[in-house]
Amino acid sequence: MMVTRNLLKAFIDDLIKERADRLIIFIDELDRCKPEYAIRLLERIKHYFDDERVVFVFSVNISQLQHTIRAYYGDGFDATRYLDKFFDLRVSLPEIDYDMYIRKCFREIQTSYYVDRTCVDVIKYFRFTLRETERYLRLCKIAYNKNSQSYLFDQTNYVIAQSFFIPIAIGLSIRDIESYRLFIKGANPELLNEILPDTSQNRMWAKKFMLQAHEHFDNSFKKRDGDVVVDYTIRLREYYGAFFSVASVSDDNARVYEAYELNNIRAIIQQVLTLLSPLCDYSENIEKQ
Repeated sequence: MMVTRNLLKAFIDDLIKERADRLIIFIDELDRCKPEYAIRLLERIKHYFDDERVVFVFSVNISQLQHTIRAYYGDGFDATRYLDKFFDLRVSLPEIDYDMYIRKCFREIQTSYYVDRTCVDVIKYFRFTLRETERYLRLCKIAYNKNSQSYLFDQTNYVIAQSFFIPIAIGLSIRDIESYRLFIKGANPELLNEILPDTSQNRMWAKKFMLQAHEHFDNSFKKRDGDVVVDYTIRLREYYGAFFSVASVSDDNARVYEAYELNNIRAIIQQVLTLLSPLCDYSENIEKQ
């Protein structure tokens, strides 16, 4: 033990002499390590680095680290006092402003306003962590092809697919792969109104767009089709059935196919969702790796 300490001291002396007057070592996510490893690391730091020129900065969830310590020594163990032997100063970081973080991400990915609004709904519905949010938005950006807007955005069906269904499917692929598979098979229409609530910010646009606002609607954006009132939620399910259902087109969504010529849209959506498509944009994402 003494030999090891002497060797470490000599190493630190040489390192500090060459570079600076203090050595700062950052350790992240110790609370996620196995209890035995976390305790062994803490004990070795205390025994071998008793040098005021060396500062260790731990970035941890202190509650979770206490739980890790108790998992090793037992539930009755005083993990708080135990950790006090190692940590001279604790600094609590404030909670991040989640909405501000999302806005920052959207400024960087530069998709469309309507894609952004659906992404916000998906992020909040699945309660993504910051790490999951970053990954989700990166995948959405790859799937969003700004270079093809000139011809694809002339097609109403692709605008709707890109603005609503593709962001939902990508979110599902991160949260639950089985639910994702059901969704792209057309087997989960109920999920739409859960993720895209009628009160969401971009629903007004969606109602106008899906119900073809050049026709006459009342203030609730309901259109009378004979004796049947067609509203936004019904039309949303029609598009979902037309885009994803592998069965024959039902009477409910037949007019969606006829009106918007959706014979190829399912193949286009599936191609985009693989993220191995000429319709995807990889350039900026690759540059940032």
